[in-house]
Amino acid sequence: HESTPSIISSAAKHKVFVNTKTSSYAIYDESLLPYLNEALHNSANQKLIFIHLIGTHTSYRRRYPKDFEFFKGENNTNFKHSKSRKLINEYDNATRYNDFIISEIIDNVKRKNENSYVLYFSDHGDEVYDTFDFVGHNEYHGTRPMYEIPFIAWFSEKYKAKNKTVFNIENITERPVSYTHLRAHETSLHL
Repeated sequence: HESTPSIISSAAKHKVFVNTKTSSYAIYDESLLPYLNEALHNSANQKLIFIHLIGTHTSYRRRYPKDFEFFKGENNTNFKHSKSRKLINEYDNATRYNDFIISEIIDNVKRKNENSYVLYFSDHGDEVYDTFDFVGHNEYHGTRPMYEIPFIAWFSEKYKAKNKTVFNIENITERPVSYTHLRAHETSLHL
């Protein structure tokens, strides 16, 4: 099963695939962390590391270990039925676990204390009983939750010092960002 990330990653000098099964299996993204640490400790002068997470792709209950089962109760939706309660809680637990993985990635890069940054974004969002009685995403009935995706950018102090113009922008954290705003130029990330 080829996907855009697997096609792009096939051009990499070093690559590791840990998920060779379909997303219907219980796959935890923490299995990628040892490979990240190996890449971070590689002696190459420059590194560009891509990590493709399974994140919160369905089936949500298979995206987090049992110890990340935090949400179990009622949830805030207009579609009150047992299926919505179950799936919203599973989605929220998967999101909580995904946040943990992103935090671990940032912490691992941060510990290297180098000129670096971490950029995280999702390929799509999911409707999970937010605006209508539906779970998932599709292009035929797109909703805001399907298209408004998470975006996190973390920059090391060394990176910020070398790219001061990027960080002199007022209200950078409150500004909406589109994928089309992302462009790499030499060593800078322009937002």
